Amino acid sequence: MIGRHKLRINTLYETNNKMKKLLLILLCVPLIGLGQSWEQIYLPHIDSTAEYGVLCVQTTDGGYILLCGVEDTVDKTRLIKTNSQGDTLWTKIIGYESSVENGGGIIQTIDGGYLIASNSDYNTNQVLLTKTDGLGNLIWTKTHLNHLSYKRVVTDLIYTFDGGLIVAGGIVNSSSSSKKAFLLKTDINGDSIWVKIYDHNIIGEMGCNNVIQTIDSGYVFTHSNGITKTNEFGDTIWTKLYNNYLGLKSVVQTIDSGFVFLGYNASLSNNVSLVKTDSFGNIVWFKDYNTLNNSPNIPNIVSSTSDNGYIFSVNSTGSLIDPASLTVIKTNSIGDTLWTTVCDSIFWGNSILETNDGGYILITNSLKSNYDGSEVCLVKLDKNGYISNTFFLENKNDRKALKTIDFLGKNINPEKNKPFIEIYDDGTVEKKIIIE
Repeated sequence: MIGRHKLRINTLYETNNKMKKLLLILLCVPLIGLGQSWEQIYLPHIDSTAEYGVLCVQTTDGGYILLCGVEDTVDKTRLIKTNSQGDTLWTKIIGYESSVENGGGIIQTIDGGYLIASNSDYNTNQVLLTKTDGLGNLIWTKTHLNHLSYKRVVTDLIYTFDGGLIVAGGIVNSSSSSKKAFLLKTDINGDSIWVKIYDHNIIGEMGCNNVIQTIDSGYVFTHSNGITKTNEFGDTIWTKLYNNYLGLKSVVQTIDSGFVFLGYNASLSNNVSLVKTDSFGNIVWFKDYNTLNNSPNIPNIVSSTSDNGYIFSVNSTGSLIDPASLTVIKTNSIGDTLWTTVCDSIFWGNSILETNDGGYILITNSLKSNYDGSEVCLVKLDKNGYISNTFFLENKNDRKALKTIDFLGKNINPEKNKPFIEIYDDGTVEKKIIIE
Protein backbone atom coordinates (compact mmCIF):
# COMPACT_ATOMS: atom_id res chain seq x y z
CA MET A 1 0.00 0.00 0.00
CA ILE A 2 1.61 3.23 -1.15
CA GLY A 3 0.13 6.58 -0.32
CA ARG A 4 0.27 9.82 1.56
CA HIS A 5 -1.55 9.36 4.84
CA LYS A 6 -2.82 12.64 6.26
CA LEU A 7 -5.61 13.48 8.66
CA ARG A 8 -6.40 16.76 10.30
CA ILE A 9 -7.70 16.11 13.79
CA ASN A 10 -9.26 18.53 16.24
CA THR A 11 -10.41 17.86 19.78
CA LEU A 12 -14.05 18.32 20.77
CA TYR A 13 -16.13 17.32 23.80
CA GLU A 14 -19.82 18.10 24.06
CA THR A 15 -22.34 17.17 26.73
CA ASN A 16 -26.11 17.77 26.37
CA ASN A 17 -28.98 17.52 28.85
CA LYS A 18 -29.45 13.84 28.04
CA MET A 19 -25.91 13.13 29.24
CA LYS A 20 -24.72 12.20 25.78
CA LYS A 21 -21.06 12.74 25.13
CA LEU A 22 -19.46 13.24 21.79
CA LEU A 23 -15.95 11.93 22.14
CA LEU A 24 -13.34 12.62 19.50
CA ILE A 25 -10.77 9.87 19.58
CA LEU A 26 -7.27 11.04 18.73
CA LEU A 27 -6.26 8.10 16.61
CA CYS A 28 -5.80 7.59 12.91
CA VAL A 29 -7.65 4.95 10.91
CA PRO A 30 -7.56 2.06 11.67
CA LEU A 31 -8.58 2.51 15.29
CA ILE A 32 -7.87 -0.55 17.41
CA GLY A 33 -4.49 -1.82 18.58
CA LEU A 34 -2.26 -0.14 16.02
CA GLY A 35 -0.77 2.65 18.11
CA GLN A 36 -1.48 6.34 18.05
CA SER A 37 0.02 8.67 15.48
CA TRP A 38 0.90 12.33 15.78
CA GLU A 39 3.49 15.01 15.02
CA GLN A 40 5.18 17.39 17.42
CA ILE A 41 7.41 20.31 16.52
CA TYR A 42 9.93 21.74 18.98
CA LEU A 43 11.08 25.30 18.33
CA PRO A 44 14.84 25.85 18.65
CA HIS A 45 16.55 26.93 21.82
CA ILE A 46 16.59 30.69 22.36
CA ASP A 47 19.16 32.64 20.29
CA SER A 48 20.04 29.60 18.16
CA THR A 49 20.10 29.88 14.37
CA ALA A 50 18.66 26.39 13.88
CA GLU A 51 18.23 23.08 15.64
CA TYR A 52 18.31 19.54 14.33
CA GLY A 53 17.18 16.20 15.69
CA VAL A 54 19.77 13.45 15.95
CA LEU A 55 18.28 10.57 17.95
CA CYS A 56 15.07 9.62 19.73
CA VAL A 57 14.87 6.81 22.29
CA GLN A 58 11.75 5.53 24.01
CA THR A 59 12.12 5.69 27.78
CA THR A 60 10.89 3.33 30.49
CA ASP A 61 7.94 5.61 31.31
CA GLY A 62 6.61 5.29 27.75
CA GLY A 63 7.81 8.74 26.74
CA TYR A 64 10.81 9.77 24.68
CA ILE A 65 14.19 11.42 25.09
CA LEU A 66 15.43 13.48 22.12
CA LEU A 67 19.06 14.25 21.41
CA CYS A 68 19.32 17.51 19.47
CA GLY A 69 22.03 19.74 18.11
CA VAL A 70 21.86 23.52 18.55
CA GLU A 71 23.60 25.73 15.99
CA ASP A 72 24.98 28.90 17.55
CA THR A 73 28.21 30.83 17.85
CA VAL A 74 29.31 27.83 19.90
CA ASP A 75 27.50 24.58 19.18
CA LYS A 76 25.47 23.02 21.97
CA THR A 77 23.77 19.70 22.70
CA ARG A 78 20.17 19.75 23.91
CA LEU A 79 17.99 17.10 25.53
CA ILE A 80 14.19 17.20 25.21
CA LYS A 81 12.15 14.85 27.40
CA THR A 82 8.54 14.18 26.38
CA ASN A 83 5.59 12.10 27.47
CA SER A 84 4.08 9.37 25.29
CA GLN A 85 2.25 11.98 23.18
CA GLY A 86 5.39 14.00 22.50
CA ASP A 87 4.46 16.84 24.88
CA THR A 88 7.57 18.47 26.35
CA LEU A 89 8.25 17.69 30.02
CA TRP A 90 11.65 19.38 30.25
CA THR A 91 14.63 20.49 28.17
CA LYS A 92 18.30 20.82 29.09
CA ILE A 93 21.41 22.17 27.42
CA ILE A 94 24.06 19.67 28.50
CA GLY A 95 27.15 21.13 26.89
CA TYR A 96 28.02 24.62 25.68
CA GLU A 97 30.90 23.34 23.55
CA SER A 98 29.36 19.96 22.79
CA SER A 99 28.42 19.04 19.23
CA VAL A 100 26.30 16.27 17.74
CA GLU A 101 26.45 17.78 14.26
CA ASN A 102 27.67 14.54 12.72
CA GLY A 103 25.74 12.23 15.02
CA GLY A 104 26.08 11.18 18.62
CA GLY A 105 24.44 8.81 21.02
CA ILE A 106 22.09 8.65 23.98
CA ILE A 107 20.94 5.72 26.10
CA GLN A 108 18.86 5.51 29.26
CA THR A 109 20.59 4.01 32.29
CA ILE A 110 19.08 1.63 34.84
CA ASP A 111 18.84 4.45 37.41
CA GLY A 112 16.60 6.46 35.06
CA GLY A 113 19.33 8.85 33.98
CA TYR A 114 21.02 9.22 30.62
CA LEU A 115 24.42 8.72 29.03
CA ILE A 116 25.26 11.01 26.11
CA ALA A 117 28.16 10.75 23.66
CA SER A 118 29.20 13.87 21.75
CA ASN A 119 32.30 15.69 20.60
CA SER A 120 33.71 19.05 21.59
CA ASP A 121 34.38 21.89 19.20
CA TYR A 122 37.40 22.24 16.92
CA ASN A 123 39.51 23.98 19.56
CA THR A 124 39.59 21.26 22.22
CA ASN A 125 39.12 18.16 20.02
CA GLN A 126 37.77 15.70 22.54
CA VAL A 127 35.29 12.87 22.77
CA LEU A 128 32.76 13.67 25.50
CA LEU A 129 30.84 11.10 27.52
CA THR A 130 28.27 12.72 29.82
CA LYS A 131 26.06 11.28 32.55
CA THR A 132 22.88 13.03 33.73
CA ASP A 133 20.12 12.19 36.15
CA GLY A 134 16.53 11.58 35.08
CA LEU A 135 15.86 15.33 34.78
CA GLY A 136 18.91 16.01 32.62
CA ASN A 137 21.02 17.47 35.42
CA LEU A 138 24.73 16.92 34.92
CA ILE A 139 26.40 14.26 37.10
CA TRP A 140 29.75 13.89 35.34
CA THR A 141 31.57 14.35 32.02
CA LYS A 142 34.54 12.26 30.90
CA THR A 143 36.85 13.24 28.02
CA HIS A 144 38.68 10.78 25.77
CA LEU A 145 41.15 10.65 22.87
CA ASN A 146 42.75 13.84 24.16
CA HIS A 147 46.19 12.95 22.74
CA LEU A 148 45.17 13.25 19.08
CA SER A 149 45.62 16.49 17.15
CA TYR A 150 42.76 15.96 14.70
CA LYS A 151 39.08 16.60 15.31
CA ARG A 152 37.03 13.74 16.72
CA VAL A 153 33.49 13.14 15.43
CA VAL A 154 31.22 10.99 17.61
CA THR A 155 28.52 9.08 15.71
CA ASP A 156 27.17 6.34 18.01
CA LEU A 157 26.90 4.99 21.55
CA ILE A 158 25.75 1.49 22.61
CA TYR A 159 25.60 -0.72 25.68
CA THR A 160 27.78 -3.83 25.57
CA PHE A 161 26.95 -7.30 26.85
CA ASP A 162 29.34 -6.92 29.80
CA GLY A 163 27.57 -3.77 31.03
CA GLY A 164 30.06 -1.34 29.54
CA LEU A 165 29.85 1.09 26.62
CA ILE A 166 31.17 1.48 23.08
CA VAL A 167 31.56 4.95 21.61
CA ALA A 168 32.09 5.08 17.84
CA GLY A 169 33.12 7.81 15.47
CA GLY A 170 35.70 9.27 13.13
CA ILE A 171 38.94 11.20 13.33
CA VAL A 172 39.03 14.05 10.82
CA ASN A 173 42.17 15.33 9.14
CA SER A 174 41.03 18.85 8.28
CA SER A 175 43.82 19.36 5.73
CA SER A 176 42.76 16.38 3.60
CA SER A 177 39.14 15.90 4.79
CA SER A 178 39.88 12.18 5.19
CA LYS A 179 38.71 10.23 8.20
CA LYS A 180 39.78 7.27 10.22
CA ALA A 181 37.34 5.33 12.39
CA PHE A 182 37.61 4.67 16.09
CA LEU A 183 35.93 2.46 18.67
CA LEU A 184 36.27 3.44 22.33
CA LYS A 185 35.41 0.85 24.98
CA THR A 186 34.62 2.13 28.49
CA ASP A 187 33.07 0.81 31.66
CA ILE A 188 29.65 2.03 32.79
CA ASN A 189 31.32 4.97 34.58
CA GLY A 190 32.84 6.23 31.35
CA ASP A 191 36.44 5.21 32.15
CA SER A 192 38.44 3.99 29.16
CA ILE A 193 39.26 0.28 28.76
CA TRP A 194 40.63 0.31 25.20
CA VAL A 195 40.67 2.39 22.02
CA LYS A 196 41.06 1.09 18.47
CA ILE A 197 41.75 3.29 15.42
CA TYR A 198 41.11 2.00 11.91
CA ASP A 199 43.14 3.39 9.01
CA HIS A 200 41.16 5.16 6.28
CA ASN A 201 43.04 3.26 3.56
CA ILE A 202 41.28 0.13 4.79
CA ILE A 203 37.79 1.45 5.42
CA GLY A 204 37.37 4.11 2.74
CA GLU A 205 37.08 7.86 3.10
CA MET A 206 34.61 8.05 5.98
CA GLY A 207 34.92 7.18 9.63
CA CYS A 208 32.61 4.89 11.57
CA ASN A 209 28.95 5.82 11.10
CA ASN A 210 27.20 3.22 13.27
CA VAL A 211 28.20 0.27 15.46
CA ILE A 212 26.42 -2.82 16.78
CA GLN A 213 27.55 -5.64 19.00
CA THR A 214 27.21 -9.04 17.36
CA ILE A 215 26.04 -12.31 18.93
CA ASP A 216 29.67 -13.49 19.26
CA SER A 217 30.41 -10.40 21.45
CA GLY A 218 32.37 -8.73 18.67
CA TYR A 219 31.37 -5.59 16.78
CA VAL A 220 30.37 -4.53 13.28
CA PHE A 221 30.49 -0.93 12.14
CA THR A 222 29.62 0.87 8.90
CA HIS A 223 31.70 3.38 6.98
CA SER A 224 31.44 5.17 3.66
CA ASN A 225 30.95 2.16 1.40
CA GLY A 226 31.52 -0.90 3.57
CA ILE A 227 31.33 -2.68 6.90
CA THR A 228 34.05 -3.93 9.24
CA LYS A 229 33.82 -6.88 11.65
CA THR A 230 35.94 -7.01 14.81
CA ASN A 231 36.33 -9.31 17.78
CA GLU A 232 35.33 -8.30 21.31
CA PHE A 233 38.59 -6.35 21.73
CA GLY A 234 38.11 -4.32 18.56
CA ASP A 235 40.68 -6.22 16.47
CA THR A 236 39.68 -6.35 12.80
CA ILE A 237 38.51 -9.74 11.51
CA TRP A 238 37.37 -8.64 8.05
CA THR A 239 36.37 -5.58 6.05
CA LYS A 240 34.04 -5.57 3.05
CA LEU A 241 33.81 -2.70 0.58
CA TYR A 242 30.80 -2.36 -1.73
CA ASN A 243 31.57 -0.16 -4.71
CA ASN A 244 27.93 0.09 -5.79
CA TYR A 245 26.63 1.17 -2.38
CA LEU A 246 27.56 4.46 -0.73
CA GLY A 247 26.57 6.42 2.35
CA LEU A 248 26.13 3.41 4.63
CA LYS A 249 24.79 4.90 7.87
CA SER A 250 23.68 1.82 9.79
CA VAL A 251 23.70 -1.96 9.96
CA VAL A 252 21.60 -4.54 11.81
CA GLN A 253 22.32 -8.21 12.47
CA THR A 254 19.79 -10.76 11.24
CA ILE A 255 18.59 -13.96 12.95
CA ASP A 256 20.85 -16.06 10.70
CA SER A 257 23.94 -14.10 11.92
CA GLY A 258 24.11 -12.14 8.67
CA PHE A 259 23.71 -8.38 8.27
CA VAL A 260 21.44 -5.86 6.57
CA PHE A 261 22.49 -2.34 5.64
CA LEU A 262 20.97 0.56 3.72
CA GLY A 263 22.91 2.54 1.14
CA TYR A 264 22.70 4.79 -1.89
CA ASN A 265 22.86 2.77 -5.11
CA ALA A 266 25.57 4.38 -7.21
CA SER A 267 24.57 2.45 -10.33
CA LEU A 268 20.88 3.42 -10.30
CA SER A 269 19.96 7.10 -10.37
CA ASN A 270 17.97 8.28 -7.33
CA ASN A 271 17.66 4.80 -5.80
CA VAL A 272 18.52 3.48 -2.36
CA SER A 273 19.13 -0.21 -1.69
CA LEU A 274 18.54 -2.56 1.23
CA VAL A 275 21.34 -5.13 1.15
CA LYS A 276 21.44 -8.50 2.94
CA THR A 277 24.78 -10.24 3.54
CA ASP A 278 25.90 -13.48 5.15
CA SER A 279 27.93 -13.55 8.37
CA PHE A 280 31.11 -12.72 6.40
CA GLY A 281 29.69 -9.70 4.61
CA ASN A 282 29.07 -11.42 1.26
CA ILE A 283 25.94 -10.11 -0.49
CA VAL A 284 22.99 -12.53 -0.45
CA TRP A 285 20.29 -10.26 -1.90
CA PHE A 286 19.46 -6.60 -2.40
CA LYS A 287 16.30 -4.61 -3.05
CA ASP A 288 16.13 -1.19 -4.70
CA TYR A 289 13.68 1.58 -3.80
CA ASN A 290 12.82 4.79 -5.62
CA THR A 291 10.64 7.29 -3.77
CA LEU A 292 9.32 8.70 -7.08
CA ASN A 293 10.36 12.20 -6.10
CA ASN A 294 12.56 12.56 -9.21
CA SER A 295 15.38 13.89 -7.08
CA PRO A 296 18.40 12.32 -5.37
CA ASN A 297 17.48 10.09 -2.43
CA ILE A 298 19.68 9.84 0.64
CA PRO A 299 19.40 6.79 2.93
CA ASN A 300 19.01 7.14 6.68
CA ILE A 301 19.15 4.62 9.51
CA VAL A 302 17.57 1.18 9.05
CA SER A 303 16.07 -0.65 12.04
CA SER A 304 14.83 -4.20 12.45
CA THR A 305 11.23 -4.75 13.56
CA SER A 306 9.50 -7.35 15.74
CA ASP A 307 8.06 -9.14 12.67
CA ASN A 308 11.63 -9.75 11.39
CA GLY A 309 11.20 -7.03 8.78
CA TYR A 310 12.86 -3.64 8.45
CA ILE A 311 11.91 0.03 8.55
CA PHE A 312 13.89 3.00 7.28
CA SER A 313 13.50 6.52 5.97
CA VAL A 314 14.83 8.18 2.83
CA ASN A 315 15.56 11.88 2.35
CA SER A 316 14.54 13.37 -0.98
CA THR A 317 16.58 16.50 -1.57
CA GLY A 318 13.83 18.06 -3.67
CA SER A 319 13.60 20.71 -6.37
CA LEU A 320 11.28 23.54 -7.35
CA ILE A 321 8.99 20.94 -8.93
CA ASP A 322 9.26 18.29 -6.23
CA PRO A 323 9.81 19.82 -2.77
CA ALA A 324 12.00 18.10 -0.21
CA SER A 325 10.25 15.37 1.71
CA LEU A 326 10.88 12.30 3.78
CA THR A 327 9.69 8.82 2.82
CA VAL A 328 9.30 6.00 5.35
CA ILE A 329 9.39 2.45 3.97
CA LYS A 330 8.40 -0.72 5.84
CA THR A 331 9.47 -4.08 4.43
CA ASN A 332 9.18 -7.76 5.27
CA SER A 333 12.16 -10.00 6.05
CA ILE A 334 13.27 -10.20 2.41
CA GLY A 335 12.95 -6.50 1.65
CA ASP A 336 9.57 -6.49 -0.10
CA THR A 337 7.70 -3.23 0.52
CA LEU A 338 4.69 -3.52 2.84
CA TRP A 339 3.82 0.17 2.95
CA THR A 340 5.25 3.59 2.18
CA THR A 341 4.42 6.90 3.86
CA VAL A 342 5.49 10.31 2.55
CA CYS A 343 5.92 13.15 5.05
CA ASP A 344 5.79 16.53 3.33
CA SER A 345 7.62 19.61 4.68
CA ILE A 346 9.80 17.25 6.70
CA PHE A 347 13.36 16.60 5.70
CA TRP A 348 16.53 14.93 6.83
CA GLY A 349 15.15 12.17 9.00
CA ASN A 350 17.50 10.39 11.31
CA SER A 351 16.66 7.52 13.64
CA ILE A 352 13.45 5.51 13.35
CA LEU A 353 12.50 2.86 15.91
CA GLU A 354 9.61 0.55 16.69
CA THR A 355 7.68 1.63 19.80
CA ASN A 356 6.11 -0.40 22.58
CA ASP A 357 2.62 -0.10 21.04
CA GLY A 358 3.72 -1.53 17.69
CA GLY A 359 4.02 1.85 15.96
CA TYR A 360 7.16 3.76 15.01
CA ILE A 361 8.87 6.94 16.18
CA LEU A 362 10.92 9.11 13.82
CA ILE A 363 13.01 12.16 14.65
CA THR A 364 13.43 14.62 11.79
CA ASN A 365 13.80 18.27 10.90
CA SER A 366 10.86 20.36 9.74
CA LEU A 367 9.99 23.61 8.01
CA LYS A 368 6.33 23.59 9.07
CA SER A 369 6.26 26.48 11.53
CA ASN A 370 6.91 30.17 10.90
CA TYR A 371 10.38 29.93 12.42
CA ASP A 372 13.08 31.16 10.04
CA GLY A 373 15.16 27.98 10.07
CA SER A 374 14.82 24.30 10.79
CA GLU A 375 13.32 22.86 13.94
CA VAL A 376 13.15 19.40 15.46
CA CYS A 377 10.10 17.34 14.56
CA LEU A 378 9.01 14.09 16.21
CA VAL A 379 6.73 11.93 14.07
CA LYS A 380 4.73 9.02 15.51
CA LEU A 381 3.41 6.51 13.00
CA ASP A 382 0.97 3.74 13.74
CA LYS A 383 1.55 0.12 12.74
CA ASN A 384 0.41 0.75 9.17
CA GLY A 385 2.35 3.97 8.69
CA TYR A 386 -0.53 6.39 9.18
CA ILE A 387 0.33 9.86 10.40
CA SER A 388 -1.85 12.72 11.68
CA ASN A 389 -1.21 16.36 10.92
CA THR A 390 -2.23 17.84 14.26
CA PHE A 391 -0.42 21.16 14.42
CA PHE A 392 -0.88 24.71 13.18
CA LEU A 393 -4.57 24.00 12.57
CA GLU A 394 -7.54 26.14 13.49
CA ASN A 395 -10.73 24.77 15.02
CA LYS A 396 -13.25 26.25 12.60
CA ASN A 397 -16.82 26.50 13.80
CA ASP A 398 -18.26 27.54 10.42
CA ARG A 399 -17.29 24.40 8.54
CA LYS A 400 -19.90 21.92 7.32
CA ALA A 401 -19.89 18.14 7.34
CA LEU A 402 -20.06 16.77 3.81
CA LYS A 403 -20.73 13.17 4.79
CA THR A 404 -20.51 10.62 7.56
CA ILE A 405 -18.90 7.24 6.85
CA ASP A 406 -17.88 4.08 8.67
CA PHE A 407 -14.35 2.66 8.62
CA LEU A 408 -15.09 0.82 5.37
CA GLY A 409 -16.00 4.07 3.62
CA LYS A 410 -19.78 3.47 3.52
CA ASN A 411 -22.19 6.38 4.06
CA ILE A 412 -24.02 5.88 7.36
CA ASN A 413 -26.19 7.59 9.95
CA PRO A 414 -24.34 7.78 13.29
CA GLU A 415 -25.36 5.22 15.91
CA LYS A 416 -24.65 5.17 19.63
CA ASN A 417 -21.46 3.43 20.80
CA LYS A 418 -20.23 2.87 17.24
CA PRO A 419 -17.26 4.87 15.93
CA PHE A 420 -17.71 6.87 12.72
CA ILE A 421 -15.87 9.45 10.61
CA GLU A 422 -17.09 12.89 9.56
CA ILE A 423 -15.57 14.59 6.50
CA TYR A 424 -15.83 18.40 6.38
CA ASP A 425 -15.85 20.94 3.55
CA ASP A 426 -12.50 22.41 4.68
CA GLY A 427 -10.72 19.10 4.15
CA THR A 428 -10.54 18.08 7.82
CA VAL A 429 -11.61 14.70 9.13
CA GLU A 430 -12.86 13.83 12.60
CA LYS A 431 -13.25 10.41 14.14
CA LYS A 432 -16.09 10.29 16.70
CA ILE A 433 -18.14 8.00 18.84
CA ILE A 434 -21.44 8.82 20.62
CA ILE A 435 -21.43 7.29 24.09
CA GLU A 436 -24.63 7.18 26.10
